[in-house]
Amino acid sequence: ALYRVFVRPELSVSPIRINTKLSPPPQPCQRQPIPHSHGRAFSHTPRLGFKVRAPVNRTQLYDEEIASQIVLVVDEAGKLQPPQTRFDVLRSFDRKTHHLVQVSPLSPSGDPPTCKILAKQSLREAERAKQKALTKKTPEQTTKQLELNWAIDSNDLGHRMKRMKEFLEQGKRVEVVLAGKRQGRKASLTEAQEIVRAIRERAEEVEGVKEWRKMDGQVGAMATLFFEGKRKST
Repeated sequence: ALYRVFVRPELSVSPIRINTKLSPPPQPCQRQPIPHSHGRAFSHTPRLGFKVRAPVNRTQLYDEEIASQIVLVVDEAGKLQPPQTRFDVLRSFDRKTHHLVQVSPLSPSGDPPTCKILAKQSLREAERAKQKALTKKTPEQTTKQLELNWAIDSNDLGHRMKRMKEFLEQGKRVEVVLAGKRQGRKASLTEAQEIVRAIRERAEEVEGVKEWRKMDGQVGAMATLFFEGKRKST
């Protein structure tokens, strides 16, 4: 009787309840909007208002580019100072505004190079002036272009030919471009041929002039004559 009252109820298994309600499917992860920033994160372009200097091609060695550990420095008065280490010289001036510049090549015997302490602004101006002088065209390298129409009158032709002769006498190249007008009188083929002949005659009046390239185009349509003056001896 005691078994039925106390032990048997404990051994009985209660039924397992199964929840038949399906859980809702997982929601996709939503990105949180990034707050707008007035900054320019990850931008590689310069901000407006900042000046970007054009690179300058240098022909001299600056600062740590100087290979020698011992240098001779010329001071502002032009006097050559005793030998110093490059390290000590670089510590002696404001490197934000000045450079240590090697002004003499390395000696084969191993003597220290001569250097100067120069302002960055003056160095930039000097290098740009040097590059500009190297790329500057001489008068004989300059090409001038004159435009004429086939029906040009004699007075206008005379003025253009005068300018052409002046350029050729300076040793310049001259391109004479001939074309017809969309409106106005059209020149005949005979008139166009006469214009070409007159231009060549006036060009030949200048000593040493040559037609360095064959005429491009067609007489009466679009044509270009190429003349070159005699280069001045230097």
